[in-house]
Amino acid sequence: MTKKRRLLFAVLAVTLTLVVSVAGLFALDIYEHHKLSTSAGLNVWGYRGPTVGRKQAGELRVLALGGSTTFGYGVHWQEAVPAYLEGLLKQQNAIPGHPVTVVNLGYNGEGAHSYKYTLQDYEYLNGDAVIFYTGYNDFSTN
Repeated sequence: MTKKRRLLFAVLAVTLTLVVSVAGLFALDIYEHHKLSTSAGLNVWGYRGPTVGRKQAGELRVLALGGSTTFGYGVHWQEAVPAYLEGLLKQQNAIPGHPVTVVNLGYNGEGAHSYKYTLQDYEYLNGDAVIFYTGYNDFSTN
């Protein structure tokens, strides 16, 4: 085997190893996000609940920001405040002829210091309104 062929073989072997490794890690990440999205919390895009696609014509999209009470710490995503809000808005046909989606962007420990950055990160969701639900469990009874 010539020196040139050995070098080509080494480059191809390293490249193939890297491609297979990255693809395997990507597949594992997708699998773990899917497996844990209901109980542990986050979907593949980093927010809670089902992923939302492109905004439909006439859709009202509400982005919910806040800490653990918005996120729904300790409960499944369907039991968090944003999911209940979406259900109520749909049940009452809040805006006739317009579908309503509430996206749960809350996460544990989030506060006013991070809202701006969270909204920038999820700007692609094209929210029409933003609600802030925070601090509920920070009130002291003393």
